[in-house]
Amino acid sequence: MDNLSAKRFYDKTPFYNGVFFLLLQVAACGAGAAAENKAIFGADDRQDVYQVGDRMFLEKQRSVAAMISVDRINGTQLSGANLSQRVCAGQKFADQVMISKCTGFLVREDLIVTAAHCVVTAEDCDNFKWVFGFQAERANQNKYTVAAEDIYSCVQVVERAYGGFGNVDHAVVQLDRPVRNRPPLAFRTEGRIDGSAGLALIGHPSGLPAKIVLAGGVLDNSNPDFFASDLDTFDGNSGSPVFDRKTGVVEGIVVRGHADYIRPPGQTCKVPKVCTVGACNTSDAGRITNVKLLHPAAIAGS
Repeated sequence: MDNLSAKRFYDKTPFYNGVFFLLLQVAACGAGAAAENKAIFGADDRQDVYQVGDRMFLEKQRSVAAMISVDRINGTQLSGANLSQRVCAGQKFADQVMISKCTGFLVREDLIVTAAHCVVTAEDCDNFKWVFGFQAERANQNKYTVAAEDIYSCVQVVERAYGGFGNVDHAVVQLDRPVRNRPPLAFRTEGRIDGSAGLALIGHPSGLPAKIVLAGGVLDNSNPDFFASDLDTFDGNSGSPVFDRKTGVVEGIVVRGHADYIRPPGQTCKVPKVCTVGACNTSDAGRITNVKLLHPAAIAGS
């Protein structure tokens, strides 16, 4: 890890150079677009952790973290507004709280991968915590508490690549200490996902407690930087790991999709956008193989 700690955040990220303002504006625009660009394809396949029986993905969700502002953490208590303030009455998860900004996942004992548009400035490192265990344990839960040892600070961003909205969009965050009892996720290091593979997703759509999606597929595998899918994603899913459903290996990082909430005609509230393939933008995942620190040579030399 010496090569990771040698450089601070200010040295490693591209927006701390002579083109700071230009890159910051571009990244901010991309972040705003990505925050709105997700949707449901067909049926809403999102499930709370307590609703899932798949043991492999129950174990994997333990290594997925929520990016939460420090002002929403009071000791070990998490707080936020209810989704009901954003959507029409009776919508799925309307009684749950919106707390997190983005999602990330553990790839080494002190490294988290997320989307680059989630960590645009140095303040995004300083003013947010990475929290494991933000999940619903039962229906109608209204308080969310995590263990103190599951709250981590960002020390530095050791890799960040943002190639424009929808292209390369990833960041690697170093935590203030190693994560215990939550194993790093296995990830692809070379090649591409099989275009016929089933997909799964774990993350925090709309900033909600962790959701697991076990139904999805690859729609387009041709782009070298990302693959398209029909996974159900929302703002807050940015940075979520996308898995090969059969192997459980991380194949990608959620970076974009379609408008997640829409206002029905004559309504003042919103409902989730429901898409059919071909009628909406796809949900796109940046390839995990784009992350240089995760290449075999980098791993061998760390």
